[in-house]
Amino acid sequence: MTRAGLPIPVDEGSQIPLFDAVSSSIGDAQSLKEGLSTFSAHVASLRDIVATAKKGSLVLVDEIAADTDPREGAAIAIAVLEELIDKGALVLVTTHLEELKALAHLDPRFVNARVGFDSRKMAPTFRLQLGQAGASSAIEIARRVGLPEQLCARATDLAQNAGGALSKALAAAQDEQRKLAEARDLAEREAREAKALREQAEAAAQAIANKRRDEELSFRTALRAELEFARTQVRELLEKLEAAQSLKDTRAAARELAARIDEQTTAEKSLKPSAPQLPLELKAGARARHKGLDAEVEVLEVLGDEVVVQAGALKMRVKATELAGARASSSTPKAAPKAPPRVEDVKAAPLTLAAPKLDVRGERAEDALRQLERFLDRAAREGEAAALVVHGHGTGALKTSVREYLGQSPYAASFRPGDSHEGGDGVTVVQLR
Repeated sequence: MTRAGLPIPVDEGSQIPLFDAVSSSIGDAQSLKEGLSTFSAHVASLRDIVATAKKGSLVLVDEIAADTDPREGAAIAIAVLEELIDKGALVLVTTHLEELKALAHLDPRFVNARVGFDSRKMAPTFRLQLGQAGASSAIEIARRVGLPEQLCARATDLAQNAGGALSKALAAAQDEQRKLAEARDLAEREAREAKALREQAEAAAQAIANKRRDEELSFRTALRAELEFARTQVRELLEKLEAAQSLKDTRAAARELAARIDEQTTAEKSLKPSAPQLPLELKAGARARHKGLDAEVEVLEVLGDEVVVQAGALKMRVKATELAGARASSSTPKAAPKAPPRVEDVKAAPLTLAAPKLDVRGERAEDALRQLERFLDRAAREGEAAALVVHGHGTGALKTSVREYLGQSPYAASFRPGDSHEGGDGVTVVQLR
């Protein structure tokens, strides 16, 4: 097939030698006419093969040196094989002789091979196993073709008591090989199942992560919309507060304004990440956080696996595993709470919506627009809804450049001149996308 260019059923990377001659001794060539017994005919065939063998020849021999005394037959077979190998021929032989099976362990030029045999099913596996010598299964085959069971049992007993050490070792090795093959198949099956389960778990974890991310994005989007609505209401309340004519109206507007500002502050805090957690230090005077109480405590004393801590006026002994590092913000002293503003103060001082501010007064138009682009990019990434650009009045050139840029900017949803309390026409208020 190889010489004819036909595909052959082998693995990639296999090599096929091309032989100049093929010699074989297969079958029974005994002849009454020529006075040849089975063994004599076989030896005559081996004689002719040895005489013609050379490098590049393939020699195939079935049951070499059989049908005679096993010890003498093995000796003849080894001599013939060594001669053929010395001449450079490639030789494949089949045999039941134990001495030949052992030859592969004594001479590196030879290697054993066998076709697997399942002793439980009493059938070959048709799997070629290189490097292993097969054990003869004559009694099992005899039982399969119908030899009476009492004869097979007697033959088994005789073989076990009279068999050579190599035969017993081969039988044990074959049984061990079968067990290893079964263990390998089981391990491969369990590995495939474990891989499938791992892939399912990874897919489920990814789906959960995607769902959580989508829910968080949806929540933040809705929260930003509510925050923008709250800012609009705060702006309207500011205008209402400034336009109030009576003290009663002013106080009502101030209370409503304070409530809206509290709502806005709470919403903004929910959009910001929580304070980072500091490393846990178990030493006297260190700050820590009690996981169960979710409260900041002070470490007073470390007693092995237990720690004496103080939370306010309360002292207690807890497990070290119940403590975690304090939050970074806990180490920063809190500013004293400000006294609530009086209504008259609220009315007297103009209030503006808290928003990031960029002052480009005195800048050249080109430099101002570069600063404005970076400013808007940062404000948009931080989730700001609005921004203030202070450009002043001047000749009006800088104001015109800024507003022309905002008309084309992808960050600006809209813009307007500032109100009187925001700086008038010297300020541009930008609503961000």
